[in-house]
Amino acid sequence: MWSTKEEEEEAGEEEEEVDEDVGITVRAGGGHLRQLRAVCSFDTSDPQQQQQQNRVQDVSFASFAPGQAGRVMLLCGNRLLMYDLEKGSSTSASPSARGRLEGKGHTDLCCGAWNPHQSCQTYAAASDSSVRAWDVRAMKQAWQVEYSPGGGGGWQQGVVRSLDFNPNKQYHLATAGDDGHTR
Repeated sequence: MWSTKEEEEEAGEEEEEVDEDVGITVRAGGGHLRQLRAVCSFDTSDPQQQQQQNRVQDVSFASFAPGQAGRVMLLCGNRLLMYDLEKGSSTSASPSARGRLEGKGHTDLCCGAWNPHQSCQTYAAASDSSVRAWDVRAMKQAWQVEYSPGGGGGWQQGVVRSLDFNPNKQYHLATAGDDGHTR
């Protein structure tokens, strides 16, 4: 997670010791350069991967829960990692809950979205041409929508690349995919 020095000063946060080598410069609005620095690192290691010495995995997607600034979901391979940043250390975070995409033939999770209804207790993620949702209270799969190989049902004909819930209509989910359609 990244922050600008100005944001921290406005929030009245004290300066913490951070490795100054970890930072990036971005061009903000009006052409001004701003220095960003790392304010939190996430532990994405998989304790079930003993053969690989518990290596850290790349994050493919990250999203904050709407209205819950401290709750973050990361997608790493076939795993969902939920963090509660309001608990624990302010410079590093370990997952407060873990979920996993189970089954044969499934690939990595590529994108996800919090369901803004029911207090963000459901998180949906896409893998290939299917969307699955997890109840984040128990990190158990709640529902899924699978691709129909025959093309029936009006579902995605290719890989789902983006998804989002309609904040105004509870059971409406939009997806976009490689087939060039939004559903």
